[in-house]
Amino acid sequence: NKIESDVVVFSLPPLLAAGITMTPPLPAKKLEAMQRTPVWMANTGKVVFIYSRPFWRENGFSGTAFSDTGPLMQVWDSSAVVEADQSSSSVCSDNVFALSSFVFDDDLIYLSDLVEFNKSPIMTQIVRLFGKEAANPLEIKFKSWKADAFTAGAVSSGDGGIGFGHKLVAEPFEKLVFSGMLYYI
Repeated sequence: NKIESDVVVFSLPPLLAAGITMTPPLPAKKLEAMQRTPVWMANTGKVVFIYSRPFWRENGFSGTAFSDTGPLMQVWDSSAVVEADQSSSSVCSDNVFALSSFVFDDDLIYLSDLVEFNKSPIMTQIVRLFGKEAANPLEIKFKSWKADAFTAGAVSSGDGGIGFGHKLVAEPFEKLVFSGMLYYI
């Protein structure tokens, strides 16, 4: 589709904006800087432990935990809670309850294979935080954005990405303003 406008404001991650064909084309140095700038999630993953019941609540825990030793730096109850009615307690939709957490940096290696994941420090920590019942989720879902082309792209392959907020990325071009790409000092 062709769209014409007096001014365009991009709020896309630089990596995605770099993939849009523009006339006139972006300067080569700006385009290269955009292609080498990850989004903030580039070195992050997410883990969701799914259970049939909220055993942590039954044991008096909120489902929220913070740790400075990792690999799970924060955990939260991500069950979709809905009120059944005034006479009953909260229930989760579809009777599925979940604990979620972000995983960072070196621990992302565990987010590719379920067998390795089950032996990982991530599993050890969730059990340490919430007890033996945490070791037996119905399902574990995980996603590493490090290998995602639209999140990290070539930046995660060790090519020396430029990091966040590069001045070349934030500079306007013609009547293009790059609002999601601010330069931080």
